[in-house]
Amino acid sequence: MSSLDTAPRVEKTTDPMRRVPRSFVLALAGGAGAACALAFARAATRRDPRDLDSFAAVLVAAVSHGLAIGVAALLLAGGIALRRRAAARPVSLLLAGASLLLAAAIARPVCEWLVLDQLSSYQAVLEGRRWLGRLDATGAFAFSLGLVALGEHAERVRSLSVPLFALAILAHPPLAVADEIARWLDDVPGTSSVWKAAAGLAAIQLAFAAAALAAVAAALPMRR
Repeated sequence: MSSLDTAPRVEKTTDPMRRVPRSFVLALAGGAGAACALAFARAATRRDPRDLDSFAAVLVAAVSHGLAIGVAALLLAGGIALRRRAAARPVSLLLAGASLLLAAAIARPVCEWLVLDQLSSYQAVLEGRRWLGRLDATGAFAFSLGLVALGEHAERVRSLSVPLFALAILAHPPLAVADEIARWLDDVPGTSSVWKAAAGLAAIQLAFAAAALAAVAAALPMRR
């Protein structure tokens, strides 16, 4: 037997996605795919104004809330996994962002169904939704900032920082930004433009997931 046969083999992982915790992949890639499907399901309930309060519309909203909670929980789990894998790496911002996303995801259905629905003042409802949107947007921005801090040594991550921040706000918009996105996409119930809006919202979710996955993959060292 030659020395080549007896020498220890060292396998090098060349696929950058192998470096990313599975919970991140499931949350970002799987979550974006599910969000795309829900965007078109929501469009289907908005094609006819009479369906806006239908059982299907309520079901789509409930599933959307559940998806947001699941995605945020997986992102938090991924951040915890990163801290255990490399305790010296800066993951505090990433964990804080994921925690805020989870808090916003839980607070939104609770507030919508148990608090805001009971208010008689439209202005109070609007203000409550503004605060929920701000919490969600702050969590997404902090999570993106955590990804940049995690990969501050990598040129690829630095080049992704600006589009990542922009996409974070578009994917988790505060109320004013959400209204502007709806206006820009011409998201008007009862018209065929709801399908264009669904495609636009789906594209935003996919772009944010792709940028976040690329950033975390570039930020983590190559496994050997």
